[in-house]
This record gives sequence, structure tokens and C-alpha cells, in this order.
Amino acid sequence: MAETSYNGSPRKKKKKKKKNNNNNSNKMSYDDWDKYFMSVAALFMKYTNCSRQVGACIVDNNKKIISCGYNEMSRGCSEFCWNKNSRRGFYVCHAELNAIIDAMITSIDLNKCTIYVTLFPCNECAKLIIRSGIKTVIYASAKLETQTEAARRMFNAADVTIRQYKPKGS
Repeated sequence: MAETSYNGSPRKKKKKKKKNNNNNSNKMSYDDWDKYFMSVAALFMKYTNCSRQVGACIVDNNKKIISCGYNEMSRGCSEFCWNKNSRRGFYVCHAELNAIIDAMITSIDLNKCTIYVTLFPCNECAKLIIRSGIKTVIYASAKLETQTEAARRMFNAADVTIRQYKPKGS
């Protein structure tokens, strides 16, 4: 006997959709993930009200965003950002520092994570990155080679992988 609908008319059989056996069709490529996470870091850099805009995004091995940060003044010190007589660089918390601290406040283990940054880390941030256990640094742009030499030497000594993000087609 044929199946019927609630009103007694014959029910049409639904065609079963064929399963796509290609499991990679919905997966993002390596370059797509880099673009995505660097875009997140770039988005966060827009939040800063300081002259040097830098963003950071920390990602675990499962491609999950752990923490993000941007350059900002320490709490209670915002007046230094606008004071022309002060050296703002002494008061600004870097994007990498903010991302690492925010993750550690919530007890997230950063061991073997990757950090995406819009500007190559300074030597102070390199120390934090190494001590936190982050194993890969992917950066969009770099300052002059002489300004990043110490950070590069520390990363190499600590076996932290560093590479510049280069979008497809560039």
C-alpha cells in the first residue's frame, strides 16, 4: 500500500540527496586560515586610539581563537596618550601583551599556539611570546631589520617559527 499524506492523497517519495564523498570541499585551506586570522588581528588594531595601530590574534592547534589584543594605554593612564610632553611608548601596552594577559587571566594554556600580529613583535613582546609557550609567530609587516634583530635572535634561539603573512596573489 502506498504512503498517504494527512488528507489521504498519495505522498510523493522524496529523492535522497547524494552525499558528497569529498570531505575537503568545505574545509578552508592553509592560506584561507592565515587570511582569516590576520583579518581578525587587523580588525582588532582598529580599536586602538594610539598612533601605532597593532592587532594580535592567538589561535590554538584546532584553529580556535584563544585571545585577541590591540595597543592601548594601561588602565588609569589614558591621559598619557594625549600628553605631548610624555613618551607614549613607555605607557602603551602592546597588542601581543594584551592578548597574552587576557588569555592567561582566564587560565588558557598558550603552549604550542600561534600568534598573528599586524606588526613584527618588539624584543619585549618576543620575550612574552617565548615565555608563554607560543610556538609560531605570523606577522603582516615588519619595522626596519635593525629594530627587529633582537626579537628574531630570541625567536630563533627558542625554536619559535616566524614567517611573514603574504596574501595569495601578492
